[in-house]
Amino acid sequence: MLWKSQINLLSGLKKRGKKMGFIKWAEDIMKKFKWYDVKLAQIAAIFATLTLITLWPAFLETVQKLDWYWYLIFAIITGLPLVKRMFFD
Repeated sequence: MLWKSQINLLSGLKKRGKKMGFIKWAEDIMKKFKWYDVKLAQIAAIFATLTLITLWPAFLETVQKLDWYWYLIFAIITGLPLVKRMFFD
């Protein structure tokens, strides 16, 4: 069950009196980022994953059980929109 405050957050955020959605808000934040901010976010995600693997043994077992081609499939699926945006838009 969602609380009223959660519903208000999901329905839109306010910026200078105007109502805006989460996606628009996130895009506005991304415009402020430099190239190294994105790289720092990637490094933080890597260390968060390493922490999760260290602290939760079941997660480590799950990661080790996956075959290599699943990681390749995930990399291709997540990389295609970036390649499309960089070279074909």
